[in-house]
Amino acid sequence: MPKYVVGGVILKYLAEPLIYHNKRTFFNCLDYPVCLYITQHNMPYQYLYSKNWSFFYHSLDNISLFSKEDNTDPKESMLSEIYGVDINFPEHKCLLELFEKECGFIVTKADGWYLPWAMNYKREHGDHWFSIVDYCSKTSRVKVIDKIPEHDGWEDFHLINEGFLHGGSVCFKLENFNFNLTEEKLVYLLRASYQSILGTSQKEGVNGLKVWKKDIIKCGKESGDYVKIWWDSLKDIIDYRNQFVEYISFLSRSKDSIIIHQAQLEPLYNAFTKTVNKWISFRHGLMKSFINGTFNYEKTIERLDNIIIFEEKCASELQIILELWGEK
Repeated sequence: MPKYVVGGVILKYLAEPLIYHNKRTFFNCLDYPVCLYITQHNMPYQYLYSKNWSFFYHSLDNISLFSKEDNTDPKESMLSEIYGVDINFPEHKCLLELFEKECGFIVTKADGWYLPWAMNYKREHGDHWFSIVDYCSKTSRVKVIDKIPEHDGWEDFHLINEGFLHGGSVCFKLENFNFNLTEEKLVYLLRASYQSILGTSQKEGVNGLKVWKKDIIKCGKESGDYVKIWWDSLKDIIDYRNQFVEYISFLSRSKDSIIIHQAQLEPLYNAFTKTVNKWISFRHGLMKSFINGTFNYEKTIERLDNIIIFEEKCASELQIILELWGEK
């Protein structure tokens, strides 16, 4: 029976992160190893996504998940704040040195061109993250776990190392674990999401969407020049929202959820799910009109208005939960 060392704990097998959201493809190659690490400590990973629902409008050529003042990934801050996990970047530039001096759960970046299980193997160069959970010096092989695509097997160390070197020689270890979430902290996180949806500044949330709409009206048909920029930015915004929906789905459906009034969260889950679908439709509609040369700024405004309505519906449903919890 194989043994894995995760955060100083020896395990006979690695438990798979549970998924509650109907859309099961919200993981990316970097998030999955982190969620896998959390799962091995018998805690839900979903709180990692508890601040993912954000939107900032800066200008027609800059829509973002982040404010200009703070571009810290919320998942990184939640990893430390809720789970007490430290990210350690070893100084070793050679994977072999790292394996000889340290054991455990290593999250590694490599050029997918050199990874036999990767979708872009010997087809295209590009960064890819995965977990290395064991190393066998006798066979010079490493145990790799990946999610996109799904892979769990032993791979030749020299191939992995070549990809590691061409990918920039970057890896990190996740260390320590101290889960810290109270009911009061969860209320705070939900209230912060409510404020983020509506916006605490002119450029945030629904406020930002309304400013974006005004600028499109001012720019008219020339706003079609920004569609390709929006297309790229909207992917990140949608991906983070899908992860947030997994968090809400966990709160409403898991026996491990600490939330009260759990049954009342199903309408909240439905509201967020429908809103994500509106964002997806909006993004696809933009690119379709761009490809066909049929961009219509008035139609774009109409679709943006629809998103604003659904975002406000999410805020309303979240307010209901907060009021049930005695929050205003």
